Amino acid sequence: MHWFMLAIADVANATANLSLKLAMDGTTRAADGGGLMTLLRQPMLWLALVAAGVLLGSYLLAIRGLHISIAYAITTGMALVLMTVVSTWLFADRLGWAQLVGIGLVVVGVFLISAPGNGQAGA
Repeated sequence: MHWFMLAIADVANATANLSLKLAMDGTTRAADGGGLMTLLRQPMLWLALVAAGVLLGSYLLAIRGLHISIAYAITTGMALVLMTVVSTWLFADRLGWAQLVGIGLVVVGVFLISAPGNGQAGA
């Protein structure tokens, strides 16, 4: 259950950050120059806020049964990977070989951190 909540937190983290980017992009195209009221009218801002709430709730449930050092490393690492991969599709960002190697290293690092025997039980 704790790992499932952590996976939800990872997806919510990436969703919140990507939605904030989309919300801010919407304000730069606005006729009024992108003021606060324009930002508040962006549906992506509200999606980001909901995702942030889901992130907080699921992360809190996850750290009940996982060490914070493991949960935090996994959440930030996987959110980075998810945002990088999705941004290639959503924002037409390009991935170079160094970024691909970096993604691979993050995934390997997450696997090593979460491997059995790293003290997850009894957190």
